Amino acid sequence: MSSTVGTLGVAHADEPSSTGNAALDAIQDANPSVLTGVAETTPSASSEVAVAATSDGVIASEATDPSQGVSISGDHASVVMSVPFASNADTAVPVSDGIVSFDNNNDTSTVPVVKSDGSVEITTVIDNANAPATYAYPITVHGGGSVALNDDGTVSILNADGNWVAGIAPAWAKDATGGAVPTHYTVDGVGGARK
Repeated sequence: MSSTVGTLGVAHADEPSSTGNAALDAIQDANPSVLTGVAETTPSASSEVAVAATSDGVIASEATDPSQGVSISGDHASVVMSVPFASNADTAVPVSDGIVSFDNNNDTSTVPVVKSDGSVEITTVIDNANAPATYAYPITVHGGGSVALNDDGTVSILNADGNWVAGIAPAWAKDATGGAVPTHYTVDGVGGARK
């Protein structure tokens, strides 16, 4: 599953997580394009930031603590998207340059991928049929705003004036054999997208 919302960079760990590598392998098998165009990054100086980068005036950061989510800030807006199951997830583990993994401790992992074009693709890897069926991505627009589902399956993130500040690509999912799995977003209008 994937959400495109902004840009980031990554810190480096001494040893990559085996869980993270399994998630990365699953993404490579399901949709290799997720792992193309990954941003060149430098290690973060902060223990609170797992990933941070700047691209075309947009600053994106991903906290080590999953409850802090993915933050994207530019000249005219600041948006935070929380990762699914953040209250139960382990802290971020770097698995590759520009890529970290959160073990959600429920047969899923969330793997945000920092892209060089100024976007972040947030993927959730589902390990088996016991995993949850719904994944919430709460969104906060600083200064107020809303979230709107578009006819093409994309999601628009709007500021308090109703102006577009960020977007989310259509939801997608594949099973273990690479077959497409029907999926879609629903939104609550105020600040959340579910898939």
